[in-house]
Amino acid sequence: MIYLYSGNAPIKKEQEDGSIRQAEVTSCGLNQESLAGEGTYPAYICCCLRSEKGVVFSHPLAMKLDYPYLTQDAADMEPESEAAKQDAVMPMQYIANIRQGSVAGYKYFRFRNLNQVGLTVRGEAQGEFLVRTSPEGEICDRIPVRSEGNAWNTYAGEVKVPEGIHALYLCYQGSGSLDLIQFHLERRL
Repeated sequence: MIYLYSGNAPIKKEQEDGSIRQAEVTSCGLNQESLAGEGTYPAYICCCLRSEKGVVFSHPLAMKLDYPYLTQDAADMEPESEAAKQDAVMPMQYIANIRQGSVAGYKYFRFRNLNQVGLTVRGEAQGEFLVRTSPEGEICDRIPVRSEGNAWNTYAGEVKVPEGIHALYLCYQGSGSLDLIQFHLERRL
């Protein structure tokens, strides 16, 4: 029998005919439980990434500059390669080209007393990120952003997320284009 986990609950995946249903894509990796609802997380663990136009096959000719995408600031390298050992710094991975209507989603977190969400971004943009627990759901917070240039800056806002296990969606509304490298969740003690 094969079991996969969604949040904290195991889901039977093997069907009577022996086939296996598609597993839900999450940001949890191989954890058998949800992520802690506090701390700093890299943007690249998103399990949902789309533009205002929806999604498209990840190819430069199809995407043009209309869609957000995952990238990094240096060439690929193996962690144990000689270049990585000499440099001692791995490439910074991030979401690039976040524009009006872009959504980055993360599943799942165990939220308890979440107080603040901070977003570290760069680019040329002015607008706000709507923080939600579902792509079109109730707005839990609005984080205003006014970014100019290539320096990474953090913008934060107080958030009202219900306690329990929830997804986190960051929905951008505004002009220009941003890169998102990480987000920080802080809870009241």
